[in-house]
Amino acid sequence: AMGNCIQKPNQSNVGVAAADGSEQKDGGDNKGTPLTALDTSEESTAISSPATSSLASTAAALSFAAPSAESAATFVKRKQNYTFQDVQIVETITPSSIEGDSFQIPLKIYRPKPKQQDYTPRAVVFFIHGGIFAQGDRHSHPSIATALASHSEINLIVVTASFRNGKVATWKSGVCLRDLVDVCDFCRREFCDKLSSENGGSLPFGLVGSSSGGFFALTLCRLQSQLQSQAQLDQTNENSEKKTQPPSFPIPIQTLPVKIQFCIAITPVANPHHRASYLRSSISGSARSDQFVTSYQQPHDPERSQFILEKQLSFWEDDETMILAGESLMRKRNLGDTNDGNENGIDEDVPTLLILGSQDKNVPFGVTNDVQSWATKTVVIGGKGHELCDDISDVIGGYQCYLPDVERFLDFCLNRDGVESTQVAKVK
Repeated sequence: AMGNCIQKPNQSNVGVAAADGSEQKDGGDNKGTPLTALDTSEESTAISSPATSSLASTAAALSFAAPSAESAATFVKRKQNYTFQDVQIVETITPSSIEGDSFQIPLKIYRPKPKQQDYTPRAVVFFIHGGIFAQGDRHSHPSIATALASHSEINLIVVTASFRNGKVATWKSGVCLRDLVDVCDFCRREFCDKLSSENGGSLPFGLVGSSSGGFFALTLCRLQSQLQSQAQLDQTNENSEKKTQPPSFPIPIQTLPVKIQFCIAITPVANPHHRASYLRSSISGSARSDQFVTSYQQPHDPERSQFILEKQLSFWEDDETMILAGESLMRKRNLGDTNDGNENGIDEDVPTLLILGSQDKNVPFGVTNDVQSWATKTVVIGGKGHELCDDISDVIGGYQCYLPDVERFLDFCLNRDGVESTQVAKVK
């Protein structure tokens, strides 16, 4: 059981995903079923890719070209350490914290399942799925979730959720933001706090967001910075006027339940209004003349652009709301910020890794310009588009695989104090 307030998972929703992308029930045979076919419930609206090539078979092929900064000897040593482990998958629920709301947020948890009894996950992450702000659920993007949990050097506990989006609620309603915060609280209760109390160390928490989920991940990070800024201002001057959150946040959030220590945004829709403007230009045929795409990029065709725009507007409703949302992710929109950076009560930005595709028709570069200005690192994958946020199997073993970038980024975030955080967070 995941906790007193969490539904105890039964045998039908507990399984083990092998490193080859298949899943077998505990105590079952070794045939397994494809990871993408795990859930057959009527509520599932997964938009995951078809079953892809085996992760296990590509493990040996995980011979990424050595970065120029690494010596050959160092690269060979790193390459030898790349292995994939089985992943245990559990489905459960967590309640909504909205007063009078009986909704239970469905969750899917991917946990590394190495052969040894004791293992040390590096962190727990909330993977926020994409889907044009109106599609997708906890079953989306199983390839990426499995890779983050199964890669021996990344080794994350990955929590995904069927939070409420444009299918049932708008951004202005505040329901989506509240659901996201509630899932963060679940991660704190069931992983960060428990590991801290049982082992004397704290398991780090981070966010991974894909496409529209990347916007949500970045927004939660910026919200954390704004709350820290307000706390600093309050400490500096107890008599200072209390400032409210910017109008881009639809409901007041006084605090986040857990500290976000890192963020990975994969092809994020970082500025919804810029993306809507690009789609409108694609519909009218002026995307290139309006300079939304360069000479080597292709815009979406009008029909596809119209479909994406309608889905996006079902969540955002109007341009003004999208503009405010995009402005909330600009560096100079924090509470207390009047000039530059961190000198005016702004706490340090959450370390952020951006992963972009050079041929992305869904999220051209202009949509992420503001976030690129303050992100810790931006990686652009040549020749790839928005498929980077849906499936990772097809790029494992080549130059275009971004798992090594994720690994190095985690090394930076989790070892910044010179202490390997996973050494104090053992799980049995």
